[in-house]
Amino acid sequence: MKPHQSNDSQEEQRRLPWYLNESEKPDNLSLAYDKFTYWNMGGQNPNKCKDALGKFVDHASGDLIVKTMSVVKDQYLKNFFVYQQSLEKQGYFVKCFELELAAPLVIGLGIQHVLEIGFMFHRSYGIPYIPGSSLKGLTKSYLSAVNKENLNQIFGQEKKEGDSGFSGNVVFWDSFPTNWFSKNFLEEDIMTPHFGDYYTQQKLPTTNMAVIPISFLRIKQGTCWNFRVSSRLPGQEYQSLVEQAKGYLEEALKETGLGAKTALGYGWFKDPSSNPSTLAPNKNRRI
Repeated sequence: MKPHQSNDSQEEQRRLPWYLNESEKPDNLSLAYDKFTYWNMGGQNPNKCKDALGKFVDHASGDLIVKTMSVVKDQYLKNFFVYQQSLEKQGYFVKCFELELAAPLVIGLGIQHVLEIGFMFHRSYGIPYIPGSSLKGLTKSYLSAVNKENLNQIFGQEKKEGDSGFSGNVVFWDSFPTNWFSKNFLEEDIMTPHFGDYYTQQKLPTTNMAVIPISFLRIKQGTCWNFRVSSRLPGQEYQSLVEQAKGYLEEALKETGLGAKTALGYGWFKDPSSNPSTLAPNKNRRI
């Protein structure tokens, strides 16, 4: 007769204890982080978040993941490259450039997650990426602050009373890293919020409140990213706007940074320190 199991033990069995089973680690990092992150349900251990992130970073740096993700990287590049060529043949204008992270990048921190520390992974490819909507919002915010011209022509105008509004003439593509598939491209970092009980329990902030470090993920400094903007419609008249939008986006990434904690120096970009990596996929690799 089997001994009686406590409710806590039954709850442990209902979970997906992925990190306890080394043979069932998924290759897709988005799936691994969002659905298979190990979580210690017992107690309020301040180290459980750090332990889970540490195991995930170890998995992301493994030889199997590096090999798998390098193949995915080629497929991703191929899709973008083919799509760009198709647009250009139809008369669309596409501008691309590459920048290097001058500081670590933290993106997707507010995404809901069991660890309460989100991160932006591509759902299908499983790699870190920057959504085009984020780049568009960054550029528009930057232009609004410096009063650049052609703001509405690039981004469009919202519908208002008495005005139907219109779409912008420039499309901002998702951005992806071009050298992320090397080992240790993900790192752990720590933030230490003070007065935690003040924010969570609305207690008066006092100096005797416990300070509990919180671990989170970041992309390491030196990672190179590829950026693209294109015209929404074909036509020679959109070439100037696309070139302006490309320049404004590059300025915004260098002057204001992207993602969380930019005031602390995170998320700033610079020109690549070496020759930009090729944007075409590896022709020798079979996909």
